[in-house]
Amino acid sequence: MSRRRGRPSDFDLAKLIVGTIFLLSLVYTGSLKGALQLGTAVLLIGGGLVVAGLFILKSRRQAIATPARSSRRPYVKHHTDDPPISGLDQEVDRQSHRPVDTEAEKPTEWSHELIQSLDWKRFEELCAAYFEAKGRKATVTDLGADGGIDVLLYGESDPEKVLGIVQCKAWREKPVGVKEIRELLGLMTDKGCPLGVYITTSGYTPDAKAFAEGKHIKLMDTGQLLQLIQELPPESQTALLQKTTEGDYTTPSCPNCGTKLVSRTSRKGKNAGQFFWGCPNFPGCRYTMPFGKLT
Repeated sequence: MSRRRGRPSDFDLAKLIVGTIFLLSLVYTGSLKGALQLGTAVLLIGGGLVVAGLFILKSRRQAIATPARSSRRPYVKHHTDDPPISGLDQEVDRQSHRPVDTEAEKPTEWSHELIQSLDWKRFEELCAAYFEAKGRKATVTDLGADGGIDVLLYGESDPEKVLGIVQCKAWREKPVGVKEIRELLGLMTDKGCPLGVYITTSGYTPDAKAFAEGKHIKLMDTGQLLQLIQELPPESQTALLQKTTEGDYTTPSCPNCGTKLVSRTSRKGKNAGQFFWGCPNFPGCRYTMPFGKLT
């Protein structure tokens, strides 16, 4: 069986090229010494040109494969599992992603605007702190276990006996309706409390006001709460102001975890690209809130 001829190696090709160069040099010069000198010069010059060509070709390929550094965009990890929400209807500052300026100086006096800017949780704490400033024992109920009760008021003679139930609603525009006042009356009956107080940053519908009459339910809005605070002694007002504006008092809190919500961007659905409040404990807690809503 005849032996199959293989493909010539790179070394054989190199020998062939070198031999051809020296043969042509010998023919051109007519002497062996001249052929060696001319062949060596040709090999050196040709080898240098080949190396330079390969280097330029490699550099061009890298430039095509890799864009210029100045044109690269930084890598940003997108949380594609962010839950979409509905009802986003407020324009949001795309730079800060926040509805308020957290670097602004703390207020030095009580105002209507200050009370309405409070986080819903801080608003509940303010309401409880006001009653304490008046000499009443008041406690804010734990998250998720209040059954609709935000603050409990205790009697002066018996500090362990619940005297009243306080419900707080930090709503911006939506007025409290008769449904909410009926629920408060139901809680008063269930707990055997003779007094009910409803405090909101918005207002009340006419039906809600009519239903509360004659039922030992006091309705308060921002203006009435502000007036009561301003009737306190100056030192009590100052202490209450410092306590209320301590730390971050405007960013909404998660009603499930109690932690401050963070600004997020909806990345899918009809609200893609819009901002909303989300719980930082996601996906363990999936609570979301549209911008502009306090509770």
